[in-house]
Amino acid sequence: MEEQTKTGKLHGGVLFTLFISLTVLLFYSPAFVRTFPLFQIQKVEINIKNPALEKLIKSTLRRDFSNNWLYLWLNEEEVQRTLAAKSYAAVKNLNIDIDPFSRSVEIKVKLRQPVAKILGTPYYIALDNVLVKKSPYLGNINTKLYLEDTSLVPKAGEKYSKIRFDRLINELLKLNLSLVKVNKENLVLEGKDLKVVSNLDTEIPTLLEKVLLIEKLYPSRAMEVDFRNHKMVSIKIYNRGE
Repeated sequence: MEEQTKTGKLHGGVLFTLFISLTVLLFYSPAFVRTFPLFQIQKVEINIKNPALEKLIKSTLRRDFSNNWLYLWLNEEEVQRTLAAKSYAAVKNLNIDIDPFSRSVEIKVKLRQPVAKILGTPYYIALDNVLVKKSPYLGNINTKLYLEDTSLVPKAGEKYSKIRFDRLINELLKLNLSLVKVNKENLVLEGKDLKVVSNLDTEIPTLLEKVLLIEKLYPSRAMEVDFRNHKMVSIKIYNRGE
């Protein structure tokens, strides 16, 4: 029993000594740690089949993090911020699994999903309302929704705050609305046979629920619905094609 206790103390002492030694090396000899062979990554696995993104991730690990699994482990949030910036916000988040014994790294990437093209720019709005720039890192983009906002100066990674696309996308698709126009005061939603106008501060999901009910009353007609007057809703009904 006494021998086992001594062995346990020995193991604990060795681990503590290694921890202290590693801490000292990190602070006083980062160049040694950066190039130390046991910390060099031997294998990288990425869960997304996107050659451009795979190349970006591997080059980032090599150039920005010295292809060093210990640096990745200590700086996972910085890895995510770096890849988000380099991918023009296409990368939403990462999950990094490290096996120090085989020196292998498994990276699970979640990409943003573009839902609306910003007219006149190479930018999209993603489902979480973050602006992403068109790039090979996004892969195939399949959206038929467009945003027109001439006051917007888009920048990758910033959030679009005027309307919440994550709360609107299902209703917009149900109503076949393809164009969202935003100005200082008004919001205009347009489709082939439907136009909806409202104040920008209107609770838009509730508004679209009302439009769905109105459309059910006139399923084969074109309509223009104006909610800007809080006391009265204006509805214009046309024959389709007029």
